[in-house]
Amino acid sequence: MQKEKVILIVSEDENNKKIDRFIKKYFQNLSFSGVAKMLRKGDVKVNGRRQKISYIVQKNDSVEIYGQMYEKQEKILTSQHQALAKKLIDEVLYMDENILVLNKPAGLAVQGGNKVKISVDDLGDLLKFDLKNKPKLVHRIDRDTSGVLIMARNDESAKILCKMFKDPGTIKKYYLALCNGVPNKSQGTISIPLAKVKLDGNQELMSYCTESGDTAITHYEVLQSNQKVSLIQFNIVTGRTHQVRAHAAISGIPIVGDSKYDQEYSEYVMSLLTHKEKQLFILNNHPTKLPNEKKLYLHAEVMELEIYGKKISVRAPLPNVFEEALAKYI
Repeated sequence: MQKEKVILIVSEDENNKKIDRFIKKYFQNLSFSGVAKMLRKGDVKVNGRRQKISYIVQKNDSVEIYGQMYEKQEKILTSQHQALAKKLIDEVLYMDENILVLNKPAGLAVQGGNKVKISVDDLGDLLKFDLKNKPKLVHRIDRDTSGVLIMARNDESAKILCKMFKDPGTIKKYYLALCNGVPNKSQGTISIPLAKVKLDGNQELMSYCTESGDTAITHYEVLQSNQKVSLIQFNIVTGRTHQVRAHAAISGIPIVGDSKYDQEYSEYVMSLLTHKEKQLFILNNHPTKLPNEKKLYLHAEVMELEIYGKKISVRAPLPNVFEEALAKYI
């Protein structure tokens, strides 16, 4: 019987980790020597090539894992898996022989890991449709973010799409967010370098960093607003971890319901900025505080790309709870 393979996409949080540590995050039953043996045998490949145990994974690397590891870790498909898969199938946004585009609900993780019981990747066997192999992940969106999720339906398109997501601007990505406060200008560009840092002795978060920060560019346009909140469309040029959430909060317009990049985070980071940096980065000097919301109002609305000579534009409708929030606050 031919063994299937697992494809893991390296996130920015996992960037610059040794490959054995990266793999063991998802497959805790494997030892260091077990991972090393699989690498020697070619049962683990990165972007289609063999690598040594010393390899350091990079963001958006496609790590292909073959053989017993998959069989040992295979999850039993429960009624909950079946129900989630049906929901995704009922709301497929686009599908051809190479690409599957899902409308991911908020709260469903894209890929497995610690504290993740069910992910989109776990549902792959239920999302094959007319093909033998399950679709492959080529990028991620946050668990609490809803909207467009692109998957590859074969190995060749997976390699092409992984490369496209690595190259800034190749795939156009538009997000909608309900934000606290209103920017001073109705449209513009946020260009704040980001890096993972430890703020005020708390957990590590993405934040402004002049020395080690990576270039991060986000265009924005205010679609609706009042004196307290605004509905903003963000066009992500680069693809840093939590880019929209961090950019919005640092700019003084944190996203409603964001428990990490919240009002407290926004005020703390702004307090660290120089006068010149405040003039460059802050879009709203007086963010308002809204009633406590547990849901993150961030939605991956549109993605546009061209592959195999075909131009594809996919839009995910706003979830009902998002529509209700707009009616409530704006």
